[in-house]
Amino acid sequence: MMFLTNDECRTWCAQYHQPIPDDGTANRMGNMRFDLAVSAANCYALSARLSESIGPRQTALLWVTADNIWPSSTNLHLYYKLRQAYGDRRLLARAPGHLFLDYEMPDLVSFIQVALLSGWDAHLFGDLGYGKLFVSHDSWVEVWRASKAELDLVATTLQQLKSVKVSDSPQAS
Repeated sequence: MMFLTNDECRTWCAQYHQPIPDDGTANRMGNMRFDLAVSAANCYALSARLSESIGPRQTALLWVTADNIWPSSTNLHLYYKLRQAYGDRRLLARAPGHLFLDYEMPDLVSFIQVALLSGWDAHLFGDLGYGKLFVSHDSWVEVWRASKAELDLVATTLQQLKSVKVSDSPQAS
């Protein structure tokens, strides 16, 4: 696992042909938004399903783009102790990217869990381009996949948790 700066995240996204968050690039994938009811009891299972929802990959980039939105929900002590376990002592603001290799998926799930519980905004990309997602601090997630059939499968899988439902809110494209 590696931690990346914003510039390194942009370079990674360009290398793997992933639109950079908020760059205005039109997305060629279909998308679906889901409302989340995140709790400590369901957060690990939800995090695992979210990590799987972007499809096959050899590496995954979790890029935190907004933090400290809900300070009372954020356990920075837990986050930095987890980060220090990987030998990195930089602040989240200095290196908000978290790059995981294929065998580090349990680590990815843990960091998604911390982001969900902390109420952070984060993007998750896979290097093979099958899908991506955005987690909002406002308790929703948007998932992009290459086909409607893949999106429907993601929807079925996520909604099995009972804490996730397809959103009535308009979806970005």
